[in-house]
Amino acid sequence: MTTTHADRTFRHDLVLHDGPDELVRLMVPFLREGAAAGERTVVLGRPDLVDAMLAAMLAAMPEVTDVLALREQDHERFAGRDLHRAQQLLARLQAEGTPVRVVNQMPVATTPEQWHEWRRYEAAANVVLAPYRAWGKCAHDARTLDAGMLDDLRATHAHVEDAHSGGPNADFDEAGTRTGTFFEVPAHPTEVSPPTLALVDPSAADARRAVRDLALRAGLPETAQETVILATSEAVENAWTHGRAPVLVRGWLDRPGRVTVAVSDTGPGPHPLVGLLPASPGSPYDRGGMWMVQVLLRDVHHRTGPGGYTVTFSVDDDPVVPPSG
Repeated sequence: MTTTHADRTFRHDLVLHDGPDELVRLMVPFLREGAAAGERTVVLGRPDLVDAMLAAMLAAMPEVTDVLALREQDHERFAGRDLHRAQQLLARLQAEGTPVRVVNQMPVATTPEQWHEWRRYEAAANVVLAPYRAWGKCAHDARTLDAGMLDDLRATHAHVEDAHSGGPNADFDEAGTRTGTFFEVPAHPTEVSPPTLALVDPSAADARRAVRDLALRAGLPETAQETVILATSEAVENAWTHGRAPVLVRGWLDRPGRVTVAVSDTGPGPHPLVGLLPASPGSPYDRGGMWMVQVLLRDVHHRTGPGGYTVTFSVDDDPVVPPSG
């Protein structure tokens, strides 16, 4: 299961650091070298980290004033939208004709479910961003990572850097063997509770109607209603088209203002990077509707097991603004 691109021009490095000061020490020389070579430089992350890197860079190179700074709090970011934005950004900068260097301070995952999506992001970036002339460094605070997380990161980056060394990564899993296990995870925590709604073998239209009623009961605003209905419709259509019956739709009214839906079938499930990879001719799980689900929803969870495949997603009363392109 290859998760790299044969024609790649994108370099995707892992940077492990032990806090903001070390991150600045590691990354400012990288950004300075790019600026000195006439490359575009981009810094993305929490406002405090972005500002610290900019201050250090300006102190060393006062003449460099065009660093693109993208400030966003961790809780505002999620994998599907981040990858879409990265692709849009690199496409725009590549059109300007100069190579790009990017430092991306990755968000800290606060739940296992969040981590499952961020590790998919790291694997998918090798494919989605491969056409772009860019050198990206994904910075992770090593103090927030357990052994399994470190294994995920080493498997998805061809180069690794820390305060002591840097270079090619012998643990890089170019064949995608580890990525192939990414859906072998426990059920979403909501699934342990009795559902408010349960439908066996519904049509997509029946599922949409039932979930719309649930969203109304939850008091979701119109945009959030449309999002959960779209996600349910896409998941049910995929289950019937690519999975195997029976198809089960469950819904939970978690609390006022939040709805969770799980759609299951007994098939083997899609590619482990479904919804994140670019479309490919003949692929049953290309970008399509599931890509839109990943861009719109903060909380998406995929799992496979002996009983089949389940996708679970939550929508609350703070909906994500749809992408403009």
